[in-house]
Amino acid sequence: MRLPKSHRRLRALTLPLLGALAGMPALAACDGDTATPAAATDVSTHDSGPSEADATAEADATAEADTTAEADTTAEADTTAEADTTTEADTTAEADTTTEADTTTEADTTTEADTGGGGDTEDPVAAAPYEVWATDQGLSRVVVWRVTPQVDAQPTIALDATVDYRTLYPDPAADAVNPPKPPRTPHMIDFSKDGRFAFVAHTTSGQTTVLRTSDKSVASVLPTGPGTHMVRVSSTGSVYVDVIGNADFPGRILQLSVDDTGVATVARTLVVREDPLWTAGTYPGSSPVCGTSNADDTKQFVTFGPGFGQAMLARVDNASFALEHIYDPTVIRANCGAIVGPDGHLYFTGGRPTPIDATTTGVGFWYIIDPATGAPVPETAGGPVERTTHGRDAHGLAFTRDGAELWIVNRDSDNIAILDGTTHALRENLEGIVDAPDLLALSPDGAHFYVTLRGPDPRSGTHAIAGSTPGVTVLDVVTRERLTTLTTPTDIPSAPPGSPSSDYHGLRVRALPAAN
Repeated sequence: MRLPKSHRRLRALTLPLLGALAGMPALAACDGDTATPAAATDVSTHDSGPSEADATAEADATAEADTTAEADTTAEADTTAEADTTTEADTTAEADTTTEADTTTEADTTTEADTGGGGDTEDPVAAAPYEVWATDQGLSRVVVWRVTPQVDAQPTIALDATVDYRTLYPDPAADAVNPPKPPRTPHMIDFSKDGRFAFVAHTTSGQTTVLRTSDKSVASVLPTGPGTHMVRVSSTGSVYVDVIGNADFPGRILQLSVDDTGVATVARTLVVREDPLWTAGTYPGSSPVCGTSNADDTKQFVTFGPGFGQAMLARVDNASFALEHIYDPTVIRANCGAIVGPDGHLYFTGGRPTPIDATTTGVGFWYIIDPATGAPVPETAGGPVERTTHGRDAHGLAFTRDGAELWIVNRDSDNIAILDGTTHALRENLEGIVDAPDLLALSPDGAHFYVTLRGPDPRSGTHAIAGSTPGVTVLDVVTRERLTTLTTPTDIPSAPPGSPSSDYHGLRVRALPAAN
């Protein structure tokens, strides 16, 4: 039910005050998934890992029913033939088609409190502009929108540019001998600490591309292995890559070195199956999916998958670049999101959808790790460490800027659970306003969450998480209203099976330098 405008404004003014009285912290953090193939196209992604087109969902009979086309049946491991050249390439800049928030939402729903703690000011000033970057797996491109916040109105959002990998790197000729694979299926994205570069993980083609944020051009292409799933940048600026791998190319964690021009090389490698800690035990998975580092970047915490049957969590010591601890996989079943919270604790999600054939039931869980002890934090003293996400197939998660709320996306059940940032009690369950949501990112001013929406032919995960409106939805943090869904004139919302179709997944928000 939509509240009257007066009630929404009152709510906008009081929510941050209530959060402040409860002693909420004043910082926030966000992110965190894999792949399935589509016929006759370059595909792969999160809950099922990257695959060649001829790898079917039945290939791994031991896997959970929700993981179609797991990573162990994915693209061949011959990364030596990958393109390793530093490539300068023009991007296709889109026209400045300014998209205002839906006119069905009143302009004044962005109130003084939408930044998570502000009240009335004598001379309000609009926040600085920023960019929203999203990966469209189906059309193999990165789409960038520029957002200009307004005073007492919703932000103005304009399509800024696209990086179209299909245009920049066409498919090789059919008779080409051992041609390098063109970058395809951009999955996850992150920015360098100085904001000059964007790093993009490509699952099916097994590469990491480096983009210049200044002009959205390609600085370099680095082969990183089949099922390159996530690129993540730590608080110290270190660049790590989680690679699912396959039967011939075991899963691994990489650390990259990036020079001042954006040329990336592999500096260190941790092959999970070769680590003494892993070989000494019996574990369900060896394919890194997502991860995060603790606040000082001395440890990494990495989730495994891509399917729920391979879900687990491991801790990496960054000094030795080796596994330090593997958590009991019957206790922590994390195969998705990973973030550091405002309090320094580490948060993870795990889950699976209910498959189309309904052979199993979808689930969604989340977990907390204490950074000081490295131990899981139970919900209550002596209680379980596994908490419900109030939905199925938990994926992305992020805190509000003031830390008062934790938002968790459930892909299969199409809902976002909003939890109290301290007590973790369910504050609100947003249902019916997003279709096939996946990851989310918070705007720099704390006013809005951006949420990627999957397409009708998911290139990661299973078809149980298919959606009908691929794009990026904008949600007001305070009023919970959906303001608009960002798309491009070249989006393809639906197409026959096997045809190109938009499928948004990875997402990051970039604050612009003052000169912009």
